[in-house]
Amino acid sequence: MNQNDDRSKHLMVYLDESGNIHRNSRCRYFAIGGFCCSIENNQKIKSLYKRANKKIKKRYDINLDSELKANEMNEIQKISLFNALQKSDGFCGVGIVFDKRIMYKPIESPNLFYNYGVKVLFDDVIFPLVNESNEEIVFHVICDNRSIKNGDLKDLEKYLSTCFIVKNCSFKVEYRNSAHDYSIQIADLIVNTTYMKQKNRKSVENVLKTWNNNKFSITHFPGRKHEGRTEKLF
Repeated sequence: MNQNDDRSKHLMVYLDESGNIHRNSRCRYFAIGGFCCSIENNQKIKSLYKRANKKIKKRYDINLDSELKANEMNEIQKISLFNALQKSDGFCGVGIVFDKRIMYKPIESPNLFYNYGVKVLFDDVIFPLVNESNEEIVFHVICDNRSIKNGDLKDLEKYLSTCFIVKNCSFKVEYRNSAHDYSIQIADLIVNTTYMKQKNRKSVENVLKTWNNNKFSITHFPGRKHEGRTEKLF
């Protein structure tokens, strides 16, 4: 993807989800998260993860063509992957965790709530990382295709464009299969760890000890309690 023919700033945002937002689900937490990077650092981050991923598969005799899912990894594997990702200066993990138990209203529409969740993630986490100037910011938002419910494929793109109509930015949203995309697998690792941090912190305690807080920006809803990076990165 070559964007050198314009003066816009292009940022990549990869997202996945953990938990369940169906109104009948007993699951207390729901998380949306992944990572941000400039388009220039995109390939480097993916390569760092791909090499670490391959080493793990060889060590544990896992099929090289299979997908390593975060909910099936052990702590050692997760730590190895995070250590690799944190080597990139342009990497920032992002996430938002919703506590459904303390929200006043039930979730009526999973599609609409997911879109709203991404909007709050941009408001509270992603925009504070960006140096906004006179140049347009183009956000390439790549979601795991499991995030597609029964709505319009352009639904999220239209929603974000409407919510941020007064900002000098635009959104291009697409959906990919995590089995064929290492960047979505990175998003899966980050959002799963963010989710488990709330649901069962003990299960990821050792992983969290290896996190460089300057490489992650996480918020909680309701309350909007923030953890991690607050300085501009992009």
